[in-house]
Amino acid sequence: MRLRILELPMLHVGNYSGTPFALVFDQCTQDDATAIAATRGSLKASTGAQAVLAFESTVDLD
Repeated sequence: MRLRILELPMLHVGNYSGTPFALVFDQCTQDDATAIAATRGSLKASTGAQAVLAFESTVDLD
């Protein structure tokens, strides 16, 4: 299993600028994907990620 960070388009709201991101897990086993799905909410809350995605195959982010 790999963990990748996918930067999303920059967000501008008033004086605030930030780069939202998603956590992308790939090359997961079915058990890994199930565990990630079960903890998706806490992963988002603890990391500030906009999304948490899990895939059994390899995902190319480049």
